[in-house]
Amino acid sequence: MGRGYLGIDESNNGRYPEIFVGVYSENPEDIVTTTKGLSKKRKSPKRIINSILQEREFKYIVIDESYSQLFHTKNISVLAAAELIRAFNNLERIIIDGEIRRTELRNLEGLAQKPVIILPEPKADVKYPIVNAADNLAHILYKYHSECKRKNNDGKDYEEHLITPNIYEYSCLFLGQCDKKKNKNDKDKISGFRKNKNLIFTACS
Repeated sequence: MGRGYLGIDESNNGRYPEIFVGVYSENPEDIVTTTKGLSKKRKSPKRIINSILQEREFKYIVIDESYSQLFHTKNISVLAAAELIRAFNNLERIIIDGEIRRTELRNLEGLAQKPVIILPEPKADVKYPIVNAADNLAHILYKYHSECKRKNNDGKDYEEHLITPNIYEYSCLFLGQCDKKKNKNDKDKISGFRKNKNLIFTACS
């Protein structure tokens, strides 16, 4: 397997459920910028997903409002990006839509645990095909999960692509509470969060 690229984008920024998507490709053309601006595809979701999967892979994370009880919005973005990066091997470059402050970028580089180039860039979803694909998927998956109760499905059609983060792993960095030093309130929140994780990550909640 050759060196690959990862595009990351999210849907519904700051509102829930929030979907973070990472699209992996080994095609160098997927990270070539375009000056024309890439269109955002919102119709025929199954056809879009099947088209993306012909040459690429993807993983995604569903962020429920429960996350906001533990972490700041910026830290949630770092957590999600780190999980998506660690889900793929042989990465050479990662392009993330949007701006990331230097502190968050350093945290992300440490959590990623890989010697890889991470490039946050505003409007990357209309510049790079791989990020555009992540944006399209994020929108499709947001709509799918937000409507799953109304449409009477269990929210598991894309379960093989779904990542469930280990919240304990991030509590030390983002809450400043490690092992026995954890604040009791934070510890209780994390415990309650973990008990409800099946409801959270099926995203039909």
